[in-house]
Amino acid sequence: MEQQFIYEQIPFQDVMFPLNLLTNMQIPPGTVRKLPLTWHEQLELLYFTRGGAVVECAGRCIHTKDNSLVLINPCEIHTVYYGEGSPLYDCIMIDTRLYASASQDICEMKYLAPMQNHQI
Repeated sequence: MEQQFIYEQIPFQDVMFPLNLLTNMQIPPGTVRKLPLTWHEQLELLYFTRGGAVVECAGRCIHTKDNSLVLINPCEIHTVYYGEGSPLYDCIMIDTRLYASASQDICEMKYLAPMQNHQI
């Protein structure tokens, strides 16, 4: 059977603040990976306050414990599902605009340029 991968377009509410924070995410007991694996262009950090989840990323399965931190690189195929216990985690999505700017970046546009132009 051919594996499917779904592209996730991650919306950011404020283009000047390219971070999304999802807190206290829970995985219901018995949830196994049934949906296709996903990928997106953003860097993703998963912090498990309570472990017991399985993060499948780039062909590897990572079994989380309490206080585990998992980094998912941009464009890596991944999913998160129930392993054991009662997994609870926070997710931070970091848009590429925060760290991949070749010239003028958000900090410069929002803070430095207005200061230089005496707008702040």
